[in-house]
Amino acid sequence: MIKDPVEVEFDHPLGSVVVRMASGPDRPPGRAGEDAAAVLDCGPDALLLAVADGMGGQRGGARASKVAVETLAEHIAEGSARPAHVVEAYDAAQVRTKGKRGAGATTMVAALITRDGVRLFNVGDSEAMLLNTRGRIKMRTTAQSPVGYLAAAGALSPDEALLHEYRHLLSSAIGIDAMRLEVCPRVAAGRSDTLVMGSDGMFDNVFEHEILDFIRVRNLGTACDRLAELVAARMRPGAGPPSKTDDMSFICFRPNVPKRKPKKRKAKKTPKAAQ
Repeated sequence: MIKDPVEVEFDHPLGSVVVRMASGPDRPPGRAGEDAAAVLDCGPDALLLAVADGMGGQRGGARASKVAVETLAEHIAEGSARPAHVVEAYDAAQVRTKGKRGAGATTMVAALITRDGVRLFNVGDSEAMLLNTRGRIKMRTTAQSPVGYLAAAGALSPDEALLHEYRHLLSSAIGIDAMRLEVCPRVAAGRSDTLVMGSDGMFDNVFEHEILDFIRVRNLGTACDRLAELVAARMRPGAGPPSKTDDMSFICFRPNVPKRKPKKRKAKKTPKAAQ
């Protein structure tokens, strides 16, 4: 849970990780926000990232997001970092929150990163996308909301979905009967790729093309600083659209992929002169 702004950067054998978190500007000083995040080092060959966003319209949202990421950490600590363990953690978080007094509800998006690629898991409208500097989105989660489903079906453009009046409505969350877990196929990550994942407090305040512009910056920490500054600016009165006052949490990951050695060209044989 967020009380003070969080700025964390570190290197892992698989790549660079940057975390940025801040409470919403309208939250009273000293009162914890409803976002939670986790960066779980699973050894040199695996890394698990997660962002959870407690539902503000219900009592206990902050507790629910905390329980979700802690449950994820417990299940990964108990076994190896495999997709099955992540799915089990989501199920366990659902059991710990659903129907419990004061437990609240939360979204959670997670990314399991291995040397074979990236796999995304999602419940709710926190989002994640893997994209490259050419503007190609290689993989993204679907926001589990009426507007999110329309955007995934192509009935709404990304900009239309961002500005839609019903964007805040949710169809799924941990802690409610209608929880639905989305598991994306594993996708290989290349040198020019960046994983961006965060709560709706970030994604509701930036256009898709703006995210692409920021990840083109070579230094990942600088790119995240600029993204966080834009989100904070958009939350000020009269700054948008888009503009939504909320807690902001996001994690960016950029893989360490060795450069391919250029193939040696075979020298062409010159034909012998006719005798």
